Amino acid sequence: MIQKYRKQFNEEFSSEKYDQIKSILEEKSGVQPTFRLSESPIFLTKEFKEKLVSASESIIDQIKNFPEETLKIQFLKTVKFLMIQNSLIFSP
Repeated sequence: MIQKYRKQFNEEFSSEKYDQIKSILEEKSGVQPTFRLSESPIFLTKEFKEKLVSASESIIDQIKNFPEETLKIQFLKTVKFLMIQNSLIFSP
């Protein structure tokens, strides 16, 4: 964390700004967030941000190159896993 930005954020935080960021997210996504937004952002160095973006783009490129059948199978496995987890959590 870059302390000077953390300090500045804390000093400038307000409920109005929080409501404004919620409105922006809703406007851009078309969905109202159903969770509390983080009030504690992280401040990254430019170099670290670039590493995260590069890694993310690499993962996306790899996924785009998967055969469609592989993606369908993985999707179904994920859905099945989530259904099992939900039944364990919400079963009487």
